[in-house]
Amino acid sequence: MRFNKSTNEYIQRALSYFQAVAQIEKRYQFRAQYRQRLLNMAEGTSSRPLGTVSGGSLTGREEIMARLTDLELELAKEMSHLQAVREQTWNLLAQLSSPMAEQVLEDFYLNDATVHVIAAKMGYSERNVYTLKEKAMKELGKLLEENAIEDPQPLSFS
Repeated sequence: MRFNKSTNEYIQRALSYFQAVAQIEKRYQFRAQYRQRLLNMAEGTSSRPLGTVSGGSLTGREEIMARLTDLELELAKEMSHLQAVREQTWNLLAQLSSPMAEQVLEDFYLNDATVHVIAAKMGYSERNVYTLKEKAMKELGKLLEENAIEDPQPLSFS
């Protein structure tokens, strides 16, 4: 398929949106894993005296528990934000003209499926999946532009 400038711009716009969504998802997952490590540390420090230095940082149970309390509040806000981003993404995909286009983008960008898997699932050739994906990305990019939807940003905490 031959591209013109606006097609590439729309595809880039949709790709930018999906990258922003993925960044928010990964950040939440990373911070949730950090929370779990802190919980494990808190359990492990219960027998150690408070203020023990390990690797140059304090690892006292009280300090860890204070950080956990702050992190719990931040994670609750991030989960709420993540749910809003997911809802916005599902709403955008639902506006695509074809359920197959919606399915391709969902599988590709939200479920991390490969073209081979998507093609087998849909009964299409890989080339057809790429063509459908390209058209769906262009349509999504237009939707983002027409509705002036900005890329979602991760929350920042001080």
